Amino acid sequence: MEVWAVEAGISAPHLRVADFGGLRGMAATADIEAGEPLVSLPIGAALLVTPKQRCPFPDFCSPAFYASKPCRAFSGPYGGPPWRSRAKLAAALVAGGVGSVTALHVPLEQVLNGAVAAALFNLIYDYLLSQRVKWYSMVPWLDLINHRGTVESTVEYEYFRDRFVASTTSRRFRKGEQVLISYGPQSNDSLLQFYGFVEAGNPHDAYRVPDLAARARAAAASMGLKLQAAPSGASSIGSAPDTARQGTLTRGGPDEHTLAAITAEVASARPSADGVTAVQRALEVAAALCDAELDVLGPVDRPRGAAPQLQSARAAAAAAFRHEKAAVLQDCARACRQRAKRKTP
Repeated sequence: MEVWAVEAGISAPHLRVADFGGLRGMAATADIEAGEPLVSLPIGAALLVTPKQRCPFPDFCSPAFYASKPCRAFSGPYGGPPWRSRAKLAAALVAGGVGSVTALHVPLEQVLNGAVAAALFNLIYDYLLSQRVKWYSMVPWLDLINHRGTVESTVEYEYFRDRFVASTTSRRFRKGEQVLISYGPQSNDSLLQFYGFVEAGNPHDAYRVPDLAARARAAAASMGLKLQAAPSGASSIGSAPDTARQGTLTRGGPDEHTLAAITAEVASARPSADGVTAVQRALEVAAALCDAELDVLGPVDRPRGAAPQLQSARAAAAAAFRHEKAAVLQDCARACRQRAKRKTP
């Protein structure tokens, strides 16, 4: 593999493949400073999916699924054709212009106007395209580096070098240490689905609450809050589409949509005599909602050690997933109660 990487023009001078307690990864062969390139490779060594590219294996997945690009590849704004392709286009324009002037006797001014218009059209088109669409790439060698959600890293396409370059921007790695990058701000749902692992303490993890309105009202009732019965269709989220009915609980508390929805659901409760605001009350209800969801999960223990059998590995991944979701709920409840104690959330 290392021989192939060299032949393909892949440069990773301070990395080597290593084993970390049964987990394959990349180790630093020398101290690596923050911002220093980790891996550099020509675009020809990567597998690319460009905008509007047709599915190359229609018998494997549907065109709709392929178009949604639900994959584990790196992605970024589409930069248009590489400079070599642009150079060929420019050479063709020049050749066509020279031929038009010499053979067809087209006025030089007319030819220059046409060439400038064509060049400007391509530049504007590529710029507008890059603002709206992405391209996706599977980058050999870089894919061997493991993920950590707290690491800040970048994977950039250097246009004039026609290469992908990856680096970390938040920390340095010492010789012998495992080098880590971020696959993006992904929850454990997507990490488990697309990469097959669960990240302990994932700062981007979240817990989804189905039927948020009903569960928020149940949590409020468990606190002794008396709410007016919501008329049919009057709930802020009860009549919304299924995805909008969901709530999102994070380690720092409910997201903006969820907190606003809970606040609306408990707005009919009798005003508090001790000056508790509507948002503070909603945070208290959110904490009670976290407690209720923890009761649904039941006792959760994180498995220890590697599972040799496939079924055991799947069970271990499922248990780890449940453990992390429980941790999200615990952190969310703690954050809600802390924020509810303050005058402003």
